[in-house]
Amino acid sequence: MAAIDTGYTGFILIPPTIFKALKLDELKLMTTEGQLADGRSIKLLAAYGIMRILELPFEDEGLIETNPEIREILLGMRAIRRLKTNIDGCKRLLVMERC
Repeated sequence: MAAIDTGYTGFILIPPTIFKALKLDELKLMTTEGQLADGRSIKLLAAYGIMRILELPFEDEGLIETNPEIREILLGMRAIRRLKTNIDGCKRLLVMERC
């Protein structure tokens, strides 16, 4: 499960435990800087990876970032740029399809 965060301009932000479990820490790493909603800047560790959504089928690649303070998975605007995303709050329903 992941949260769509329209305020996050990046691709995917994940907790360090998931970053390690996916063995992204074994790839060529880079550091970037992120700004949290409260205005604080944090250093992010990042590696390129692929997001696959088997139900569509869909895949896209981008920079997957992490930081020890991150506790949830966030999909940013770069992760959903090639997806048509409809959110129906009344029905608590999210529908995604390829563009």
